[in-house]
Amino acid sequence: MVKKVKKNSYPNAPQGTVTPVAVQAAAENPVEDPLFPIVGIGASAGGLEAFEQFFRQAPADTGLAFVLVPHLDPHHASLLSEILQRHIAMPVVEVQDQMTVAPNCVYVIPPNREMILVHGRLQLSTPEGPRGHRLPIDHFFCSLAADREERAIGIILSGTGSDGTKGVRAIHDQGGLTLAQEPLTAKYDNMPTSAIHSGCVSHVLPVEKMVALLTDLSASSTHQKTRTIKNMAAMHRILAMVRTLTGHDFAQYKKSTIGRRIERRMTQHAMEDWEIYAHYLQEHPTEVQALFKELLINVTRFFRDAEAFVVLKKSILPALLAGKPAGYTVRVWVMGCATGEEVYSIAMVLHEFLDETPQTARLQIFGTDIDTEAIATARAGIYPANIRQDLSAERLNRFFVKEEAGYRIKKTIRENVVFSIQNAIKDPPFTRLDLVCCRNLMIYLEPPLQNRILSTVHYALRPGGVLFLSTSESIGNHHDLFTPLDRKWKFYQTIHASPHTLPGMIGSFGWSGNQDGMLPATSGQKTSPIHFEELSRQMLLHPYVPAPMVIVIPGKAARGKGVKASGKPVRAKELQHMLANRKETLQAGLDEYKRTTDELKSANEELQSANEELQSTNEELETSKEELQSMNEELLAVNNELQAKMEQLAEMQNDLKNLFDNINIGTIFLDEHLVVRRFTREAQRIYRLVSSDVGRFLGDIKSDLDGEHLLAEAQIVIDRLIPYEQEMRTIDGIFYLIRIQPYRTLDNVIEGVVITFTDISKRIQAETAEREARAIADSILDTVSNPLIVLDDTLQIVYANRSFYNYFHFTSEETLGHPIYAVMDRHWNIPALRTLLESDLSGDKELQNSVLEHHFPHLGLRRIALSARRIVSSMGVTQKFLLTMAVSDAEASIQTTAPPTS
Repeated sequence: MVKKVKKNSYPNAPQGTVTPVAVQAAAENPVEDPLFPIVGIGASAGGLEAFEQFFRQAPADTGLAFVLVPHLDPHHASLLSEILQRHIAMPVVEVQDQMTVAPNCVYVIPPNREMILVHGRLQLSTPEGPRGHRLPIDHFFCSLAADREERAIGIILSGTGSDGTKGVRAIHDQGGLTLAQEPLTAKYDNMPTSAIHSGCVSHVLPVEKMVALLTDLSASSTHQKTRTIKNMAAMHRILAMVRTLTGHDFAQYKKSTIGRRIERRMTQHAMEDWEIYAHYLQEHPTEVQALFKELLINVTRFFRDAEAFVVLKKSILPALLAGKPAGYTVRVWVMGCATGEEVYSIAMVLHEFLDETPQTARLQIFGTDIDTEAIATARAGIYPANIRQDLSAERLNRFFVKEEAGYRIKKTIRENVVFSIQNAIKDPPFTRLDLVCCRNLMIYLEPPLQNRILSTVHYALRPGGVLFLSTSESIGNHHDLFTPLDRKWKFYQTIHASPHTLPGMIGSFGWSGNQDGMLPATSGQKTSPIHFEELSRQMLLHPYVPAPMVIVIPGKAARGKGVKASGKPVRAKELQHMLANRKETLQAGLDEYKRTTDELKSANEELQSANEELQSTNEELETSKEELQSMNEELLAVNNELQAKMEQLAEMQNDLKNLFDNINIGTIFLDEHLVVRRFTREAQRIYRLVSSDVGRFLGDIKSDLDGEHLLAEAQIVIDRLIPYEQEMRTIDGIFYLIRIQPYRTLDNVIEGVVITFTDISKRIQAETAEREARAIADSILDTVSNPLIVLDDTLQIVYANRSFYNYFHFTSEETLGHPIYAVMDRHWNIPALRTLLESDLSGDKELQNSVLEHHFPHLGLRRIALSARRIVSSMGVTQKFLLTMAVSDAEASIQTTAPPTS
């Protein structure tokens, strides 16, 4: 087939659709607030219906930008933008790479792409993970939280799976607004339910009510970049109530962070006055607990800043463990560990490092946080399926076990980690540490508290130990305590030039970490040094060791708690015999225990081997299940799109049917082989078509045309692309105007022809009647003896009778179609005639025998008695001038009328 024109990128775009170029132009125009809120909306199965419900309530000037992230089939072109445009007052566009986001616009992710937001621009990339393991909503929401912070808005609508839960948590932790569809109103409730169970959803609403909430909040102070605390006294009272009820003091946390999170709780209670909220806390202790949970900052994920962990593994750990003896215990403390992802990340890196080097060591890793719920999650070691985007497939298979609820950390990692609830600000630290990880904790603290944390860390680390901070943190002015190892990824090594005590802790615990590790002397008493190692051993053994027994040696008196003093000493040989018997008994029991242990180990190894095989099979089944679930979600989304498209096509088909039925034009659609594809009702009057003729060659069907040769002409049209037109008559005497034109697709490809039949019988009859009337009129006028002409409204001659031609010796070629003034070499250009036609014959006037004289070639001087009148149409418009002439010899007339001479 022939393709003539390249298809436009946006063919047949619905009214209101804006191309990416237009949206980009709108984005480049300056706006009042360059950090306007951006709304990310994630959905999966059932998402199309939810999108339509959401935007049906949205006005065109919300001041927000909307980015839609549904689960789309990677191999199917999406119709979502086109379908949604019918329901949205704002422009809808499919995202192109590096597109700038503009307010009052809707952006849709393309199929088979992942998308992030960086500095207000949408960046696209090809997904790396296998189908079924991709989490596009989490991927975009996390970037949205990082780019817009408290001006990020995340919405989870209908869908299966848990995609979006991690992204909602990231937006919530940055102070943004999170919404989820009421599960009872969702077609598929898995995604909104998962987000709600995370505890990070601010509002659970039906879709129809979300737009009203966003419109109200977009203008409120909740989404302002800079917040002003108007009543600092109220804030102090609020924090005092939190400290009293929970025991945790947030007074030295950054006021901007604290104020933003307090205001978020106030917004959920529709409060704007801080004093009112402080009074509300006094009356509702449960709200204090909710506020405490809001103030906790649990922003974490596996291998956050992945390159930093590469540096830790390749550069920091080799130097840190260099020269350490075999079996050395590596001690690590992760402060503010939240739900434990960073603790396990470091544990995985240490395991990988030890497996790749000949060095042997034991691991002892501590993770602490003040959030009880977060520590409980960390201890359980179970994480949702969306952690796949933060972990490589190798680490996921090596260190995790797939379960129905997600992924569980393996025992080999879990047994090296201890989690505890601890306040790093006031509780005593761990000591003799090799590595302290304190990432994204100090950024929320005021400088005095940061200095205290750094001093605590310095005290806890061994000489040469390493401090690991986030890229947003630094050691400040503590260059006497730490020296940098890697400035980019913030690794610092301790400097122990002099003994250092734990600041702020000595008074609390009554002991100091002096160089000898001894307890201080009690006031007024002289004490002997007590070694911590011996003291710790005695304290640990005290609950398990029985009361002491004292053996009395002959010749020496002794008194013990377990043996009463008697005059007869116990003989040493008897005691030795008893001890030997007991030793033999114990040795036999120990041998039996070892044999049993070996058998149990062997059985356990067999069970572990079988368990690993079953686990491998289970993982394969889980992977297949996830892929099938993902494909099912994508198919549901495609099905919804196609269903909406089918409804649209049905409407268009109804419109076309009514159009064809009302224009009364017979139409036959033929393919390139002249086979009938479709026909209209009127076409049955020309060809004897029935519904079963669709798919038949048109030449096999009888027609009523007289002398048909249409098929040959139709083939010529297909070959040459030149339309064909002809008037033809049926055997019943009905005339049709037949047109044959190429059938062009939207891609401008020729796929057949379209034949139309327009009934022109009435027109033919009218033309015939007109010709007959003209012939009669011509016959009548030709019988008139006087010359007669008819002029049109431009004074061109349209008719002259036979007397005119005979008298003035004209032919019709010289007369018809020429202006009257140009006839006979302009001899009819008579001034008196002009005056009569252009002035005297104005309005409704008529001329009767107006005389004018003129000398004509070959005729001489002639007197013309001219009569003229207008011929006016039924609409009152002048169409013709009718002129009749009585011509006579002017000289003969003078002679006959002259008086006789005397």
